[in-house]
Parts: sequence; C-alpha cells; structure tokens
Amino acid sequence: MGRALHFQKKGIPVTPVVETQNLGKAFGATVALEGVNLELPSNQIIGLVGPNGAGKTTLFSILSGFLKPGIGSVRVLGHSPLSPQLQGKVSILPQDAPLRKGVAIRKQFEFFAKLQGLSPQEASEEAEKVLGEVDLLEKSVEGPDSLSHGMRKRASLAQSFIGNPELILLDEPTAGLDPVTTQKVRELVLRKAEGRTIIISSHNLAELQEACDSVAILNLGKLVDFRPVSEIIGRSKTMIIRLEGPPEDQLTKAVSELPEVVSVTCGDQGNPRIIIRVDGSIDDSEVDLAILGVFKEQKVRYREIRRGESLEEKVVQITKQEPGDGKTGMDSSSRN
Repeated sequence: MGRALHFQKKGIPVTPVVETQNLGKAFGATVALEGVNLELPSNQIIGLVGPNGAGKTTLFSILSGFLKPGIGSVRVLGHSPLSPQLQGKVSILPQDAPLRKGVAIRKQFEFFAKLQGLSPQEASEEAEKVLGEVDLLEKSVEGPDSLSHGMRKRASLAQSFIGNPELILLDEPTAGLDPVTTQKVRELVLRKAEGRTIIISSHNLAELQEACDSVAILNLGKLVDFRPVSEIIGRSKTMIIRLEGPPEDQLTKAVSELPEVVSVTCGDQGNPRIIIRVDGSIDDSEVDLAILGVFKEQKVRYREIRRGESLEEKVVQITKQEPGDGKTGMDSSSRN
C-alpha cells in the first residue's frame, strides 16, 4: 500500500479535503475499486474522470457515504463520510437529483436550509440568495415539475450551494444541457469555488478542461493519474496546428530543425494537423513566433492553433494503457 503524503502550507501540515488509503470495493466477483490512494487538496475544482466502468460512481458514492468501503479507509475533511462533524460542511448533488413535485422550490430550499441549522429568517434569505445565483427567483413559487430540464438542473445545482459547504460533490452537473446553459453552469461553479473544494464527476471533458484545476483519472477501478490539467494536456510543451490538408515533408522537416522543437508528429488524412513537442523551458511567445515563421516561409495555411492536447485526447491515451498506481497527492494551493 502506498503511503499517503501530507500537504504542506508554509511549513505546516494541512489535512487534505479527501484522503483514501488502499481503498477498494467489490460487488460480488466484480472489482469496482482497487488500491486507490488519493489525496485531494483544498480550494480547487477537481475533475473525476474515466471510461464507463472505471469506478467513478463507486468512488463518488463512498465519498458521499452512500456506500461503505470494502477495504481500506476514506476521510472527508478529516472525518468518516457519515460523521456528524460534517453536517453543513459537505454538499452532494447526485446525477438528476429530483426535487419534490408540486412543492415550490423556494419552500424546499428553505426546508433544506433549516436542516443545516439556519433559523427561519436565515433559511428564507439563503433560499433567495441561491435561487438568485441561478436566475430562478422569478420561478421560486413554482414546483420543479413546471420547469424546463435546464431550469431543473440549475435548481438542483443551487440546492448544493445552500449554506456554506467546504466541499461540494457534483455528479454530471451539465448532462443533457444545451451549450448556453452549460456555460452558465460552468461560470456559476467557477464563482462558487472561491474558498472551497468542488469535485465534479463528468464525461463532459471539454467542460472539465475549462473549469478544473486538476483531474483524477480512474481506469478499471484503479487511479492511473492525478495532476493539474495544465500538466496532463501538456499546455506548455505541445503546440497543435490544424491544417487544410496533410502537411508536406518539407514543412515537417523545417519545423523539426528548429532548436526549440523536440519532436514533430503528423495527423492522418482525416485529421490533417501537425503536433509539435517543444522545449517547455523556452518562452511560449518565442517558440510560437519561430514555428509560425516557418509556416509563413513555406506559405502553409492553417485553420487553428492551440496549446496542449485536449483533455479528452489525453484521457483516452492514458486509459488505453495498463492501469497502475497514479499520483496520489499534490501540494495544497489556492486557485489561480
């Protein structure tokens, strides 16, 4: 079993928000989680990703207290998941969590706030606040059954923000939403991340790439990677240029001869592009200018330039490999 690392903040050990040690869970002969050693730092948005059957739902359920570990241990804010000390500190939004039909959403939110120990006046103010944050104040006296799918999703998300939770667990918060609503949800999550930790389990990797500070990747029940998003996608070391047609040999040769370039890979006929690995120690602007200078000399037209591969591409690459022990912790740090 791997030894868990302790976070340091100005030389002082900091208790991780979530800590698992040799965590495992099986359902009969099916192993859902195996030997997961994971430490999640505070004040971050953290993605939990992996293919179907990777163990995401099982891990989420254990962190939420819905399931007990088969072996190993889990601590949330320094306590077991169902500890009374976590009341009001942890908020959980399961996928498609239903609100009670026929009851005004404001009344339901006031009830949830009272359960967290707020007075009737405080509960009313809290319900108004969170409904305002998701632009649903004008719908507050209506039941959830009268709302559109996107509105119900926003209402459920608002429910997870009631009180002042230190840790928020969101399961597929943007599933089934249109692009405009998805963007609004992402912006809301980014705003609410100040001073707390948010863990998001989702298949929408494009959204996670935009919202998350770091990502934990599961595959076949094992933790295979846990790093900042910028490191996983190689933002500082990879430049991808999408072309109008397959690159000529003379272009790839000229680019590969640049001193700043480590390697050059070409896409196929169906995906014409050139993937350039660069020296990460050199200033980005210098590398970009040198590469684009070659394109100008060669009179090559391009459609798109981006730094780093997409999170979706990297997750596919990583999970195709044999599962093994991933990185188990990172230094505690605040959001950028």
